[in-house]
Amino acid sequence: MPSTPSKNSSRTPDTVDQVAGEPPVPISLWRTARTADDAPDLIGVRLAAAIITSYANVGDTVADHTTSPTIASACAGSGRRHTTDPDPGEAALVVADRPETTAAAAVLLGEVSVALRPGGCLILVDPADAGPVDLRPMHAAAAAVGLAYFQHIVAVAAQADGDRFVYYPTPAELEAAAEPAGSGHVRVHRDLRVYLRRAGDADA
Repeated sequence: MPSTPSKNSSRTPDTVDQVAGEPPVPISLWRTARTADDAPDLIGVRLAAAIITSYANVGDTVADHTTSPTIASACAGSGRRHTTDPDPGEAALVVADRPETTAAAAVLLGEVSVALRPGGCLILVDPADAGPVDLRPMHAAAAAVGLAYFQHIVAVAAQADGDRFVYYPTPAELEAAAEPAGSGHVRVHRDLRVYLRRAGDADA
């Protein structure tokens, strides 16, 4: 789970890396290099493992609302219980692909607000090809059902060489980026947003 600053920490709240916005939240960088088993459009093996082990303890229930089989595999390999249909208040963690529409987001957030136990987290994973998007409406909708925007995670899929990330795009990735509808660059990260079920909002 995300840690709070220790009593001996010299950092102050003003020096913590944050994402500017409404509200501003801490930002974390994860090294989750791709493996040979990863599918380009799905959550990678290392990213799935990092999500599960960082936000759920052994024996906890993880509710899966993604299209990626790696979440179930990560749960099985780390002693977490995987389900797609949790009982009310059962889930310590819900992992979901970020909804593309307002209507879909409303449905998901409603389900999550029932499934999560107090202190549990929802993690929304951006599509692999996601571009810039205004998520303030999502944050507001989550807050309305008792889910506080808690953290932004940037999961980098490139290999690390010392303090540098190194990635060599494939010919197919370069071709796709150069298409008229392409982004003009090759993305080597996924954005994750974490929402916290506050204990006092269990009945929100």
